[in-house]
Amino acid sequence: MKAEECASSDERWAVAGCVGLGLVPALLFGPIIAILPNFIEARGGGLERYAVGALKTLNSAQTMFREGDKEQDGTLDFGTLAELSSTTLIDSALGTGKKTGYRFEVRVSPTSPELLWMAVANPAWRPRPSWRQTLRNPFASPEPGQRSFVTNQSGTIFYTVGAEIACSDTCAIPSSCVQVGK
Repeated sequence: MKAEECASSDERWAVAGCVGLGLVPALLFGPIIAILPNFIEARGGGLERYAVGALKTLNSAQTMFREGDKEQDGTLDFGTLAELSSTTLIDSALGTGKKTGYRFEVRVSPTSPELLWMAVANPAWRPRPSWRQTLRNPFASPEPGQRSFVTNQSGTIFYTVGAEIACSDTCAIPSSCVQVGK
């Protein structure tokens, strides 16, 4: 009887050991695996915050450029990215038009440079790109779900999802755009 009890006791410990070996990794790595996609997704949201911040910076820089006549030509007009960068109203990285995963463009109205300007920020990244995709085309067009942003002399920032926004000579916000925060 003792031998049978020992055998059944050993079998129980063997089963418990196997279950335990399976539970330990699941308990240790399960939460990490569960939250990993959230960290990957956070990359996109963080870049969007930087893009909105850069557009706010451009708005402030445009006001200082115009009111201070930073190009010293006697005309109170708005400036291009190159002009804003050369007068150190924006940093040189933003002045290149590529910063924090976005491509920036500033257009001053050719007919009313003292009144109208606009800036756009279009994504220069893809969600979860493979390293091969990144090497082939690091500044690819946006995919569905990515947001492009736009602002003009009003200072209000708008966005659209899945489509690039182009600067126009009228400096008007496209009607398909939605105000940030609404």
